[in-house]
Amino acid sequence: MANQQGKSATGRIPDAGSRQGDEEWGIRSVLNVPITVDGTLEYVLSLTSDCRERVLPQEYISQLRMLGEIIVRSLQLSRAKRRLEKRQKFEKLVTDISSGFVTGAPDGLESAIDNWLRKISEFFDADRCILRMLSKDETTLGRPLSGSSKKRWANGSTASRKKTWKT
Repeated sequence: MANQQGKSATGRIPDAGSRQGDEEWGIRSVLNVPITVDGTLEYVLSLTSDCRERVLPQEYISQLRMLGEIIVRSLQLSRAKRRLEKRQKFEKLVTDISSGFVTGAPDGLESAIDNWLRKISEFFDADRCILRMLSKDETTLGRPLSGSSKKRWANGSTASRKKTWKT
């Protein structure tokens, strides 16, 4: 199998042992081009040939590196946007909860707490969010004071379970 490699900042791309799947996939030739992010090798863009062994022109390396960097930067931008959106949603949740308690009526507090616990569990994609008191010796969780549940416990009950921490 023809195996070419572009040079990375460290001069290293994983060795042939980590590419053993190439032959299993029917790859006859491969050109691996390292893509660095902030000076660290994080990606490898591979150009393969299944039909025949070939040696690809050296100019492909710089061209593939440029294309790979464009793709990686787009991927990073997309991930950064998702993190920012998640952060903004969290900040909105904090703002909504804080303002809801400030402007809410005292007699509707428990209902408001249940509502916000539901929103917290939804935000974190959890099955439930429960507010419990801790025993004075800090070893036992008491029954829920408030809570939100998207589903029942495994035994079909929606009742709380007492958990004892081992210290």
